[in-house]
Amino acid sequence: EYETVKIDIEKANPVRLGDNKTLNKRTIYQYVHPNVCESCQLLMGLTMLEPGNAWNTMPCHTHERRMEVYFYFDMDEETRVFHLMGE
Repeated sequence: EYETVKIDIEKANPVRLGDNKTLNKRTIYQYVHPNVCESCQLLMGLTMLEPGNAWNTMPCHTHERRMEVYFYFDMDEETRVFHLMGE
């Protein structure tokens, strides 16, 4: 059994990654993560791009034991997102 907890951004674990040169400078706020709270299997974070940066999924990567889901919000109506996958 796991304790029910409320995690706001101040309690999330920030991880800063990327670089302005590659347009992927970002902060991943780890919410449901062993460093923040207990969970059976679920991990969840929120990625926020720094101003002037364009993507958060690069470099390409895989997870051996997990799937990854992306949810985009607060985007302009004309904004488009493309995920190109394959070998």
